[in-house]
Formats: sequence, C-alpha cells, structure tokens
Amino acid sequence: MKREFLAASAAAALLAGAGMAGQAAAQTAYDTAVENTAGLLGYYPFTQASQANDVANGHTGTLQGSASIGGAGTGFGTDPNQSSLVLPNTPNTGSYATAGGANPLQGGVSSTGTVAAWINLASLPSTAGRIFSIAGESQGGDDLDLQIDNSDNQLRFYTNGGGYVGAATDFDSSSLNQWIFVVGTFSDTGTTDLYVDGVLAGTGGPGGHGAENEPFYVGQSNAFGNREFDGSLGGVALFDTQLTGDQVEGLYKAAEGTNTGGGVPEPAAWALMLVGFGGLGAQLRWARQHRTVAIA
Repeated sequence: MKREFLAASAAAALLAGAGMAGQAAAQTAYDTAVENTAGLLGYYPFTQASQANDVANGHTGTLQGSASIGGAGTGFGTDPNQSSLVLPNTPNTGSYATAGGANPLQGGVSSTGTVAAWINLASLPSTAGRIFSIAGESQGGDDLDLQIDNSDNQLRFYTNGGGYVGAATDFDSSSLNQWIFVVGTFSDTGTTDLYVDGVLAGTGGPGGHGAENEPFYVGQSNAFGNREFDGSLGGVALFDTQLTGDQVEGLYKAAEGTNTGGGVPEPAAWALMLVGFGGLGAQLRWARQHRTVAIA
C-alpha cells in the first residue's frame, strides 16, 4: 500500500509540475516573447500594475484625458488575465498614453526599428474624420509612425518625411471590435514591412529615419495633433532593430497560444517538475530494495 501511495504521489507531483509549466507559459508567453526579442527599447503591456509604464527597461509614462487601464479579460490573445489601454475617443476626448515622468522613453531608433501593437478599433478613421495613430515617435521631416489613414482606413507605416508603406487590404466594418496584431518594421539599407496578424501585408524599399530624441506616444502622435486612436491598444513595443517575418509570426503565435516552439518553464514550474521526478526516483529505488524473490 505504501508503494502505491508513493507512486501516486510522485506521479501527481510530476503531472502538477507539467501542468503548471504549461499554464505559466500560456499566461506569460507574449510578454516573454517580446522581452526576449533583441533590440527592445520599451514594452507597454498596460496592466493594472504597470499602468502606462515600460516593464522592460523602466521607462515611465502617463495616461492623458480619459485613458484608462481595462480590467482582466479586456485584452488580446488567449490569456484571460490580459488587460489593455482603453481610449474612448468617440467623440474625441484627447485620450492617449505618452512617455513622461522621471524616465521617459525618448528616441533610440535610427537606421532600423520596429513598432508592434495589438489594436481593437471602436470605430473607423473614415467615420471619425481623422487619422488614428497607433504608436510612434516623430518629428517634422523624420517620421516614425504606425497609423491608420482616414481617407481609406489603410494601415500605414511612416519612416521618413512623408514616405510610407501601406497594407494591401484596408480595414472595414468587419475589423471593428476585435483584436488585430499590427507591426511596422524597417531598415535603411533593406526593406520597410507591414504585418497584420503575423502575415506580411505590405512591403517597400528602405526606410529612412534619422536619430532623434522625441518621446514615444501610444494612441496619439507626438508631432501631429488630432490623431487620437478610438478603441483599445495592448502589448505595445518599440525596438531599435528590424524584426524578421519569423519573429513577427512568433510574437503573434505566442499571444494566440499556438506557438509550439517549446517555451522554457517558469522557475516555480521547474521546482514542481523536479519534485515529481525526485519522488518517482525514490519510489523506484524503494521498489528495487524491497522486491520479493520468487522461489521456483
């Protein structure tokens, strides 16, 4: 009886450890994927704990207007605890998030860069009558803006003075009230690319962007007024590198829970798994030492 109890306990601990590993990976997969991507300047998950602050490098930010952090379950992906930045800008209330406080994120992007974000549109720019800025840091003649145009609801990524790459398919009414992953990435010696839900949606020639010291804005442009985003934003990140298609797809799959690349378990999960392995090993040693020898 004791052996059966030990075996059951060891197996339960092993299964609990494996289950905890899967749960931890599912809850933190997108955050972990973003923070493990090279060139990360700032990552803004917009949780109740982080508010408008960057959780990767300690940059501070502030909420403007009626901007707020939504509760658990208001965010993107499969994690039920994911929250978001809520921007009720119909009518325009001047709500957005911006670098500010003691340690704001300013500049950092020059010859290569990437802006990534999850978006949830409450209305279309063509209906609101203004461009919707998703995120960026720009100055006159030296753009770095991921935005949706109000003339055709096209996703665009600007990386120089007026030049941009647009997505092949425009947003429409079917795009409203659902989470969409958008990424703009460029190199001044390679290409400028746009991705929607992990798939290449537009590409062009080299992007041009000079070193600047402008603050990072989310849901509004720091250089142009009346571009407040209407809806919710989440998982916003700024990189000083150009992401590859595989990297973008990996981020998308991490959030959707379909990345089967085998994430690394969290420390607590490792501890439970080791307890399970240890208990199973002890049971096997006990069995060898107390086995009954049959006499023919």
